[in-house]
Amino acid sequence: MKRIELDASGTPSDILIGRGQVDRVGMLAREAGHDGLTSMVLMGRTASTRYGSRVEASLRAAGYQVELRRVPPGERAKELDVATSLFRDLAAASIDRSALLVGLGGGVVMDLAGYVAANYLRGITLAQIPTTLLSQVDAAVGGKCALNVPPGKNNVGTIHHPRIVVVDPDLLASLRRGQIACGLSEAIKLAAVGNDRYLRLLESQAGRLLEGEQDAIDTAVECALEIKTGFVSRDPRGEAEQELLHFGHTLAGALEALLLPHGPTHGQAVALGMSFATHLAEIEGIAAAETGDRIRGLLGAIGLPTVLPGTHSDEILAAMRHDKKVRNGRQHFVLVRRPGEALVHDSATPDALRAALRLTQHQAAVSTGQRPTRSRRLRANAAAG
Repeated sequence: MKRIELDASGTPSDILIGRGQVDRVGMLAREAGHDGLTSMVLMGRTASTRYGSRVEASLRAAGYQVELRRVPPGERAKELDVATSLFRDLAAASIDRSALLVGLGGGVVMDLAGYVAANYLRGITLAQIPTTLLSQVDAAVGGKCALNVPPGKNNVGTIHHPRIVVVDPDLLASLRRGQIACGLSEAIKLAAVGNDRYLRLLESQAGRLLEGEQDAIDTAVECALEIKTGFVSRDPRGEAEQELLHFGHTLAGALEALLLPHGPTHGQAVALGMSFATHLAEIEGIAAAETGDRIRGLLGAIGLPTVLPGTHSDEILAAMRHDKKVRNGRQHFVLVRRPGEALVHDSATPDALRAALRLTQHQAAVSTGQRPTRSRRLRANAAAG
């Protein structure tokens, strides 16, 4: 088992990575210093069926009383009334501040469990067990937890660091190829803003990752977590450097808010958001075309979308204005200058945003193999409006 120790502003958080660790959750919580007697496990439907009994047995073996709660599927779980219902359940079960709240599932469950743990009795101990690649490489670590209040996405929340995050790659064995691809979207995000060597690894191992080969998955997960915990340790409140981790999420959040429940998955939406951001970076003269070509090429190679269907530009642009990175009415976009080097850009004009969106909607190069449009032509498109 590999342990990554994360101390975020005095709040210790242990990231525990290893196959078979899901059966040791209770003991791992005890080893981390938790001495409470009660626990509640919040589970997604699939995670409940596959792993719920194992987590329950592990907690009981470590001396915990266990309450189990299955949460609604998909983004429905991130509504305020779901959290309110869980607060009532916790109170009815006489769960006090010494309790352990366990999140078992994908990114949505990580958000919900974090939000509930942060707010119940002003904060109880949290353990996260991510069961998807997307949540293992990103969502379970860092303490950010948020719910959705229309018309926004992830716009009500806080930061509550889990005491332990149990990352067991064995839980990924049942994932389909498309689910692995969606998880790799967040891995590509981390590589693009944080580490060019990691991006090269993902490029070289894309096929093996999609096939779920164990050593490739283990390496990809561990490298992603090292990058993510580095960002969090340097910016524990998410007020500076961590903002770079929103690469691709401005458009992604807008698409999810507009199209739920029938829109793209989160990983697909982030891929489209990164495609948009690479076009915007070229238009704004921040990145050479080769940077965008490379990122979009990797996204396409693992089967993620880089071309946004449809022509609802006005609705999409309006939805992006509800992004949580807006400050004093100015939109902030995370743009990659070159892999491993990113910045926050707040001076994109409406014409530039429209041009980048048009390219994301209509760019033929990804699907036809044509040579991508170069920066000077992108700027001409932007000027043409």
